Amino acid sequence: MKLPIGKISGAIALLACVAAAQPQATTPLMCYSFEADTGMWMGFGSNAKVSLTHDAAHVREGKGALQFDYTINKGEINALLLPTPNSALAKAKSLRFWVQADHAAPLAVALQEQEGGRYIALFSVPKETWQQVDLSTSDFVLSENPGDPKDPDGKLDLDQVQAVAIVDVGQLFAQAEDPNMAKLFPVKKGPHTLYVDDFTVSEETLPASVSATDSEVKLDSFVHPQPMWIGTGDARLSRSVGKPLDGNGMQADYHQAPSIPTAFVRLVPRGKLADMEKLSFDAASARPAKLIVQVEEQDGGKYNTEVDVDGGSAVKHVSVSLANLKADQNTKDSNDRLDKDLIKQIVILDASGLIDHSDQDNTLWLGNLRATKN
Repeated sequence: MKLPIGKISGAIALLACVAAAQPQATTPLMCYSFEADTGMWMGFGSNAKVSLTHDAAHVREGKGALQFDYTINKGEINALLLPTPNSALAKAKSLRFWVQADHAAPLAVALQEQEGGRYIALFSVPKETWQQVDLSTSDFVLSENPGDPKDPDGKLDLDQVQAVAIVDVGQLFAQAEDPNMAKLFPVKKGPHTLYVDDFTVSEETLPASVSATDSEVKLDSFVHPQPMWIGTGDARLSRSVGKPLDGNGMQADYHQAPSIPTAFVRLVPRGKLADMEKLSFDAASARPAKLIVQVEEQDGGKYNTEVDVDGGSAVKHVSVSLANLKADQNTKDSNDRLDKDLIKQIVILDASGLIDHSDQDNTLWLGNLRATKN
């Protein structure tokens, strides 16, 4: 009798992955422990290479991890790719994995539909430290940048997802022609490496980072272990729990540099703020900070206001009316008015270095981010 060796080895790999991964309420739909091989993972791009590492310094659990070598250079994009044929993600509700980067990096997980849109989740990881990443499928937002594929129905169809990709967003910043953008998003070009371990997709329901009722939209619950923001410059982002904020939040450690602002960017699902009137959050800063609160439309229009936050890590509740935001003079809007249904991201920018020429290290905490009708 011919033994089903492929099925047996696959079952053994799945059991090993489940044993290595953190406890879950459901059996994973997909599971990669990277103990013996890299599975179906592959590199996409001219300088993308996937391999298996057994170096203990780059293995989170067990004896192996996936190693992804790539380069950041102008004119090229590389990605770590997992094909998901035959509706493999149709029942998925969450993705979990661990990642380690050789530099503090903004990363994106992308879900690409067949003949449909590309949905992304952005987050930040520290340098040379294992970061746990938990993503609900509701965390993914349609990417509508120039060149992105159009989505016929404007919603994530998990049964149509044909690939999962992990991308270093720094590669996109490396393509910038504008010298001001290059200054705001400095990128270390050349070779880089990511390590991934214990990657699972399951039907387990995780708390959504964005949730809404008729009267308000909670724009970040800060419940995930990874910050769902990306920062500019030397900013190092991490999740915070407790003081100085009341509850979960995000901590940003960075340098207030003369003439250089530091920005923190959070994607917003398109249309979520269409009926909202106010934007509010709690902020605390070790040093005095001049914050610019800004929303950006899909067509590039930007609207903002300035808020002063005292130093000493004292918490300040910030509330701004969307109607009172002023147009950024350095951008153009097709109709010269804020269209709330087109808001795609929120930016909290520390302009202390730009305005006051501050030259000092600072820690900023943000939490309780929401939009309300009144």
